[in-house]
Amino acid sequence: TRAHVYLAGIAACLAYTQAAPLTQEVGLWVRFARRGGDLVCTALIVGIAFAGNGMNLSRPVALLAPRWVNSLLMVTSQGLFGVAVAWWAYRSCTAQASTVSRVLGAPLWVPLARLSYSAYLLQFLAVAPIQQHWKVFRSGASLSLTVLEWMLFTMVTLFAVFTVALVFHLLVEAPSLRLRQLVTPKIWRR
Repeated sequence: TRAHVYLAGIAACLAYTQAAPLTQEVGLWVRFARRGGDLVCTALIVGIAFAGNGMNLSRPVALLAPRWVNSLLMVTSQGLFGVAVAWWAYRSCTAQASTVSRVLGAPLWVPLARLSYSAYLLQFLAVAPIQQHWKVFRSGASLSLTVLEWMLFTMVTLFAVFTVALVFHLLVEAPSLRLRQLVTPKIWRR
């Protein structure tokens, strides 16, 4: 997960330094290559996000694919996911992916973004009790039942994690931010 954060940051920096030349009209082959990159990177992001990185042998890809595919995923998924996210960060920051930029820049994401880091830090408070009572990926279950259980487990877990993050935000983060505004001298405020 660290790889895609670093690569996306580097891609965004490169995009801002090279934005002027990239907004000029380009040839057909360059546009074709960029669209091909878009398709490949989208497939990588969606594929790795849903298929997993090969470490969880109860994921559907582990049930269907040969063992060497899981090994290959373990070795390559972090880097490939990072490159794919960096590609989209670069394309978005150079105004070459206006649809992605509009979707990711929508105001509806702001409340979710405020809670996302808390959700990341506090996820174990919500996931552990759910996981104890939910037997996801039972061995011997059909693939469709396994996928359905995985989807339901993900939805319930996301709801619980963001509920914990919201409570934490309301009880700890928001009061701390208000206290900071009261305590911090005006010259140190941004």
